[in-house]
Amino acid sequence: MKWHSALDRALSRLVAQVRGEVLAPEDAGYEEELAGFNRIWLADHRPHVVVAARATADVRAAVSFAAELGLPVGVQATGHGTAAPACGGVLVSTRRMNAVTVDPLTRTAQVEAGARWHQVIARAAAHGLAPLNGSSPSSGWSATPWAAASARWDGGTDTRRTS
Repeated sequence: MKWHSALDRALSRLVAQVRGEVLAPEDAGYEEELAGFNRIWLADHRPHVVVAARATADVRAAVSFAAELGLPVGVQATGHGTAAPACGGVLVSTRRMNAVTVDPLTRTAQVEAGARWHQVIARAAAHGLAPLNGSSPSSGWSATPWAAASARWDGGTDTRRTS
């Protein structure tokens, strides 16, 4: 990675802090990381830095890096939906953060930002549950506005009851 600015030290710290890749426009993999799932609505992202996050700590490090330097931050989960272009600043790609865990007793799920619905559906089905999802199992779960708030399959009833 080549950096040609006063950001060298901050970027070196960022690279050392994250498990995922830190990419600049001249780096191999930069264009691929920007490419979203839905190319029809693809925003023309041109950030100074892309952080391909693998864990929450990577996101935290990217946001701290941007805050330290006064740079804007954008997030791309799976690239399914429309987004405003990220020009300059830091773009955090969360597509690798795709863990899904389902608690069959509470009928809830913990879903990372980069997960797709097919992953949520499969994990839920293993417990006899089915989430309310959109029509495409390959879209990102976070693209569904209500999904970010809660993934519940009990219609809001008391999940502590036994049947």
